[in-house]
Amino acid sequence: MEDWNLSDEQQEQILIQRAQELSGSSENTRPDQEETLSVVSFLLAKETYAIEIRYLLETIQLKELAKVPGVPPYIVGISNLRGTLFPVIDLKRMFNMPGKGLTAEIKIIILHAENTILGILTDGIHGNSEIHPLDAKPLPVSLQMPGMEYIKGMTENGLILLDGEKLIYTGKMNLK
Repeated sequence: MEDWNLSDEQQEQILIQRAQELSGSSENTRPDQEETLSVVSFLLAKETYAIEIRYLLETIQLKELAKVPGVPPYIVGISNLRGTLFPVIDLKRMFNMPGKGLTAEIKIIILHAENTILGILTDGIHGNSEIHPLDAKPLPVSLQMPGMEYIKGMTENGLILLDGEKLIYTGKMNLK
């Protein structure tokens, strides 16, 4: 007669395998095994925000900004990147946050999608990181604030994930 004495670890592995077979799933298809999002995080009025790196073109120091009459107040002007004009928006104005105005410390994150480029003002850039899509929980529907439609979610540590595509197309202007 065969020896049926299995270790606790072997029994657990068999049970896990059977449960996966019965549920029709495998470890590779579990939602918590999805790819992580690469994001660039930055400061806005002491809050930390992030946008997926796939929208990031580059970051630059604020140098020249030309005012444009008749645009929404959150569009602070246009700038030039190697011959290409792009609008620059101030998320603090869009989100009704306190601001210090334009200072030398301000950095611009330049975003792109298809043939559209947009700059956003930041108070500082933290750097790149990875977050799991399920970690960015949607904000409560009862919470109403300006700019809410541009927020994908917030992580437990307070990182606010923005919708890069919505931001890019909000600032879209015909500047050719």
